[in-house]
Amino acid sequence: MGYLGKQPSAVPLSGSDIVDDSIESADIKAGTIVDSDVNASAAIATSKVSGAVTSIVSHGLAASATTDTTNASNIGSGTLPDARFPATLPASSGANLTALPSANLTGALPAISGASLTGIVAGPTVSASDPAVDTNATLGTQWANSSTGNFYICTDATTDGNHWTNVDDADDSISPPNWYGTRGAQGGGHYPTVANIQYITIATEGNATDFGASLANGAKRGVAGFSNGGDGRGVFVGGSSDSSAGNSMEYIAMMTTGACTDFGNLVQGGYICGHCSNGVRGVKVGGEGGSPYYNGSMDFVTIASAGDAADFGDMLNAGARSAGVMDGTYGVNGGISQAPANANIEKITVATEGNATDWGGDLSVSRHSVSSASSAAGRGIWGGGNATTDVIDYITISSAANAQDFGNLSTSFVGPSCATQNATRAVFMGRPTPATSTTMDFITMASTGDAQDFGDLNIARYMAGGVSGG
Repeated sequence: MGYLGKQPSAVPLSGSDIVDDSIESADIKAGTIVDSDVNASAAIATSKVSGAVTSIVSHGLAASATTDTTNASNIGSGTLPDARFPATLPASSGANLTALPSANLTGALPAISGASLTGIVAGPTVSASDPAVDTNATLGTQWANSSTGNFYICTDATTDGNHWTNVDDADDSISPPNWYGTRGAQGGGHYPTVANIQYITIATEGNATDFGASLANGAKRGVAGFSNGGDGRGVFVGGSSDSSAGNSMEYIAMMTTGACTDFGNLVQGGYICGHCSNGVRGVKVGGEGGSPYYNGSMDFVTIASAGDAADFGDMLNAGARSAGVMDGTYGVNGGISQAPANANIEKITVATEGNATDWGGDLSVSRHSVSSASSAAGRGIWGGGNATTDVIDYITISSAANAQDFGNLSTSFVGPSCATQNATRAVFMGRPTPATSTTMDFITMASTGDAQDFGDLNIARYMAGGVSGG
């Protein structure tokens, strides 16, 4: 068969032997054109290539380009559209988040529960007023008064008896009313009758120091006393220079020496009166020297506010020469002269006016003219008395029962003296017999046992009033 067109000059054919477009794809046997048949510099348009690129051996694409997922390390730049992120992120440990630029965070975070947060220290309560004893906070609670700048910490969380320590001024701390304190003072007394006031630091044995002031209403004996403890005021009550029923009262600021100020007058005067307090109110109990000679009247004052007394009620058995113990609720008077028996004990609720009732128990030894002290823990102590005795006995004020033997004073004596106390220690100050004495004894109220020597008064006396505070 002859050739149409130009006859090939040689076999194999060269490009010059092929007329343009004269060879069609149907003329090429499948698989007969291999990679080496294609010139490396040939520019084959992508439109001439069909099928999956990955079907081409050595296609040159990275593995990540041929899959539906890729590792984050393969993404070097660019911005992923929001659609590529799920609406809810999967759970992930916060430990994996090390450097999240703030510029990458926009919008508002959703609400997060703090229930699982631990180790978070609460800040102070900020208020325009001070905390109170009945704030009933937890121990260690901090409180900042935004009006005064005072800062307090709750150091005792007893229900309705919180103690708030002022971190800048401990003397301006807030505490429940009490009848005891760091300093004890003795005012007036006999023999001879004096107006002198002297004081001690109850926690430290030693001799008494002159207070630098005398009773505002002059020399008198048969004086009673009560205090508002931590608030620092002691009130000397009743007494006289001639055994009559004196009605005057005066007070001192326990921690400020050099002054004694008139307080007001009793409703019914008394000589060698009984006494008790709850740290807010002071109550004068009975007395002698009036008409009738032994009276059963009880008067009260608010210790922080000077002024005349008001009527409280009447004793169960009129008498004098008693001494009271207290626990903040009850005032319990023992050693009442002219009672059916001098061992009788009567009680009142100090915050509520009314007549006294029987305590439900008696002193361990029948006597009057006792001295008394009360601990913060609610133990009441009586010591000495008229029966030439050195007896000390005690009760638990919240539980009616007969008094129990505590121990003995260093000497026996006849007649009234006085005592002062801090929260745990009582000091008996002065002695009437065998001669008026400067002796002072002390006891630790929580532990029974005999009294120990404390030191000496600077002036010997008895029939004085004892107050505690500061």
